[in-house]
Formats: sequence, C-alpha cells, structure tokens
Amino acid sequence: MKISEGKNEKTIKQCVLNYIDTIQLCQKAADLGNRVAQIELANAYLLGNYTNKNYKLAFELSKKLADGEYVSGINNLGYCYNWGIGTDVNKEKAFELYQKAADLKNLIGMNNLGWCYEKGIGTNVDKQKTFELYHKAASLGSEIAQYNLAYMYEMNFRGNKFYVYTV
Repeated sequence: MKISEGKNEKTIKQCVLNYIDTIQLCQKAADLGNRVAQIELANAYLLGNYTNKNYKLAFELSKKLADGEYVSGINNLGYCYNWGIGTDVNKEKAFELYQKAADLKNLIGMNNLGWCYEKGIGTNVDKQKTFELYHKAASLGSEIAQYNLAYMYEMNFRGNKFYVYTV
C-alpha cells in the first residue's frame, strides 16, 4: 500500500470550493428571481446537495415557487406536505398539489400522483388510475414511472389471475 502524502489534498480543497461557489452562485441567481435557480436551491436544501439540509428553507422556497404557479415548485411543495418537510404532514394537501402538477404535465407530479393512488395517500386506492398515470408519465419519458409501470406488471396488482390494464 502506498501513502499519498497529501498529493490529493489540493484537489479535495478545490472540490469543496467548487461546491461553495455553486451554492453561492445559485443563491445569487435565486435572489434575482431566477426560478430554475430557486428550484435547484430548494432541492439542494431538501437533499443536502452542496450545502447542509435545511427543510425549512426547502419548504419556503417550494411554497414561493408554487404560489407563483411554477410547476416544479408545486410538485416540490406536495413532496414537503407528503413527508412533513419543513411543515406538518398533510397527505390531502400533498395529493392536491401532485394533482395540480400532473394537470400541468409535470412528469414527476404524474408519477407522484400515481403513487398516491397506489398507496391511498390523500385519496382512495385506485389501481387503474395508478396504471394510467404511470403509463402516461412513462410514455412521456419518466424513467421512474417506467420502473413503476414495469413493477405493476410484474406484481400484477389484481392477484393471481392475469389482468390487462387499459389506458
């Protein structure tokens, strides 16, 4: 085994500085009203990318974007309500926001709405609606919806007998 003698230390420091620069630049663009920067910043706070997790800020940014009718913000806000991120859990509100995002053709919103119908989150379980939403999002290119659709076929939610879902 060979010891590096700190040769990679400069590279590591540069990566840390790049992360700091990334979040600072994103914050500046968000402060100037750039919606893409605002959603990226909300996601950074939500996931802890380039910065520490801050659920309160993730919720506030998502709410601001949703209030401005920005579809990714609407979906993010639904996620916050669904999991109680920066706010109290409200499954019905999450369902409503996912529905709105799906109506606005947001693929993640469609998938999340399908998941609500699959699990009965904020609504009754409805496997047909689940299938329709996963199918629509999958056909428009959502990889997670493609996976979920394949899983539905594999697990055959109608029990042991074969059931053909229709769109």
